[in-house]
Amino acid sequence: MRTTFVSNGLEERPQGFYERKPFVLFIAKDENIVSNMEQMLVDEHRFLYSVTSEWKQVELSLHSQIPIVIVLLHKDGETVDPVIDGMIRQFCEYFKVSVVLCNREMAVEQTRLPHSFFANPYDRKGLIELVRKLIQLRSISYIDLETGLLNQLFFERVYKWQLAACKRTKVPFSLVFLSLSSYREWKDTYGLLTLRKIKEEWIDQIQEKVRDSDFVFSFGQENEVILLLPYTGEEEARSFLKRFENDGKQLRVSHDETELSVDLHLSGVVVEIRQSSVEHIEVTRKAREMMASLDVSSVVTVDDYLKKEIEPIKVTIIEPDEVFRHVLVNLMNRLEMDGFEFQIKDFEDGQSFLESDYYQSAHTHIVILNDILPHRSGLELVYELRGKPNTNKYLITMLSTRRAEEDMIYAFESGVDEYIVKPFTIHLLEAKIKRLLRRYR
Repeated sequence: MRTTFVSNGLEERPQGFYERKPFVLFIAKDENIVSNMEQMLVDEHRFLYSVTSEWKQVELSLHSQIPIVIVLLHKDGETVDPVIDGMIRQFCEYFKVSVVLCNREMAVEQTRLPHSFFANPYDRKGLIELVRKLIQLRSISYIDLETGLLNQLFFERVYKWQLAACKRTKVPFSLVFLSLSSYREWKDTYGLLTLRKIKEEWIDQIQEKVRDSDFVFSFGQENEVILLLPYTGEEEARSFLKRFENDGKQLRVSHDETELSVDLHLSGVVVEIRQSSVEHIEVTRKAREMMASLDVSSVVTVDDYLKKEIEPIKVTIIEPDEVFRHVLVNLMNRLEMDGFEFQIKDFEDGQSFLESDYYQSAHTHIVILNDILPHRSGLELVYELRGKPNTNKYLITMLSTRRAEEDMIYAFESGVDEYIVKPFTIHLLEAKIKRLLRRYR
């Protein structure tokens, strides 16, 4: 049977947070602080956590989970890494996240970022207690008190986060709108108390079937549950519904001191989303309009958001020979691929490219460069690009007269994606660029 509230060691809250532990991200510059905090948290079972000093790990954590609290552990006088600062600011635009800064001197300099300050040197037990209190405050604001499921506020934030992930990874996600077909009939026949028991048992069945990465919401409609399935297409979402329907065709609840068995008939709308500009209000309205006209035990699909968006791709050509550089530019101007729009610039050396602002956007960026360049070599430029944030956006093709195996291996180990030995045909280069983009997509 369903228990409405469970103890989580902080205070009691609805079970509808579906026993998913909150996630806390601790960030420090000093490896000793990281090690000490990890030892402090080794017996912590109230929340999941990650402790790191690397911006790449921070980026991975923000993309894979949704922290409810972010703690910046700094020594006095240390500044927040600008890359990490930018990541957190962008993340906080989507989610209501508590940011704690453990540095007394930084309170004046970085007032835009943190919501709480914890003076240095800090008592670690006191800091953990603060984190627990913040988790409690944040968790309550995300819960629908009627069902114990996640509410509209959290839905809006997770939806935005998933849109950003869809844009970044090119992998779709799906929303599934579910309703009980006999809901009104049960309401008239059994009354509100029994109806609530039926709905609770139904929700429990859903929570048992979803993956750890899935989200279950309830808002706006009393006879509706919304599933958000990350990195899931329409076909996989339908398979989930079929398994759920096969495994849970009947519900058993008590009614007037007798056990009642009710047949479970579901209606559903599946929405696969591949477009990063679709507003959640539009999707919800469309799905609910279709739901209102469904027959009993039927599932339909909304296919309005399947068309892939045109993605801008930056292209940089770095070649000292002016004639050959123009040949490469003309090649990229003629190149056509569905779903991509190329923005092309050329440079005669790597230094002028790095001094421009052309490399700084988050767009996928094709870089075609000679290995021999003025001022700094092509490999030195590759090192520079591979050391920057979001380095995976660079798809690097190196052109070289060196054909020895050790030269090629060294280039690949340095971060080159494609290595083409001169002389070569333009058709070969075109084919390799297309393969890079297909692999990227």
